[in-house]
Amino acid sequence: MADLASVFGLVLTATSLGLAVYTLYQARSVREEAERLRNRFLFRERASDFLEGIAEFADIIDKQVKRAPLPPHEVRGMLRECNARIQNFVPKFTEEEEVQARSKQLRREIENALEGRAVSRENLQEIYAKLRGLSVAVGELLEDRKKWGHE
Repeated sequence: MADLASVFGLVLTATSLGLAVYTLYQARSVREEAERLRNRFLFRERASDFLEGIAEFADIIDKQVKRAPLPPHEVRGMLRECNARIQNFVPKFTEEEEVQARSKQLRREIENALEGRAVSRENLQEIYAKLRGLSVAVGELLEDRKKWGHE
């Protein structure tokens, strides 16, 4: 009878340990899912801000090229700020080769423009085209992620 009680005690202990491990596993899964949802929300918010910033820079450059030139120091400051935003945001797209490639080309174009004495109209037109291309690539990526739920 004592052996049966020992076995029963061991079974209860093993069951309790199993439930404890399962509960810890579920808690970790819930925490991971909460973190994933939080990151998804933050990514969408940051991407929207990034796209708005890119559109703002593109509009400024478009005006600069077409009609209302800014003083050279303001153009350089705006290009530096644009470059910094791209540099800070694009690493979030580590697996997206097109976004990485476009951002690298754009940053190179901005750095080349900043190296010269004056930022030429041609530099600005090239930067504008690359900004628009990057904006489209990020926008399409966001739409794909929304569609497939991979944000």
